Amino acid sequence: MTRGFLPKVAKKRKRPHKGIDLAAPRGTAVMASHDGTIIYTGKGFKGYGKMIMIESTDGWATLYGHLDKIIVHEGAKIKQGEVIGALGNTGRSSGPHLHFEIRKLDGPIDPLPLLPAGEALTNDVDNGSPDE
Repeated sequence: MTRGFLPKVAKKRKRPHKGIDLAAPRGTAVMASHDGTIIYTGKGFKGYGKMIMIESTDGWATLYGHLDKIIVHEGAKIKQGEVIGALGNTGRSSGPHLHFEIRKLDGPIDPLPLLPAGEALTNDVDNGSPDE
């Protein structure tokens, strides 16, 4: 995670951060976090670039921003884990990452406590020896 949930504007910040940012290489598959219906695809929200919104049957929604590619359409029924797009660097972004939000009628919710724990990431990339 490269940036956390900050729903209130701090003194030196110009705007809140209503989700979390997850860095990954451009083109990484983005999957739906839950079953639902695609209620928005496009670039109509300022700063988010290409984005998707999925509404659950319980009335909350998830937002996936800064995508490079969108492979679903509005009105489609989606299952958890289904690929919906590719991670990118569109909109107000300083590098490839996924901006992920959870929204309810009364505003944004910190997504981190609601996501399942995953395996720790390690830096096991072989960059070759200095002699190569």
